[in-house]
Amino acid sequence: MTDREKLEPLSNVPVEVTVVLGQTRLTIGQLLALEEGAVLELDRGVNDEVDVCVNGSVVAKGELMVENGRLGIAVTKVLEEENACG
Repeated sequence: MTDREKLEPLSNVPVEVTVVLGQTRLTIGQLLALEEGAVLELDRGVNDEVDVCVNGSVVAKGELMVENGRLGIAVTKVLEEENACG
């Protein structure tokens, strides 16, 4: 029995999907000094893939896109092994 077949009984259970655009590090002082309009530079470029995460694990990679006026993700790769998100 494949993993997909084993999970079939759970196919209607909702899961929360999170997309990680990037990360940055700040000191506590920098965090306390944040003001409206501040820009935080992330560790990824505009055209870099983003992480698609479920329950804290990266399950896929994707590219940002706009669909019906909303941000979306075009999945470019489904990962075989899970990695920690972020």
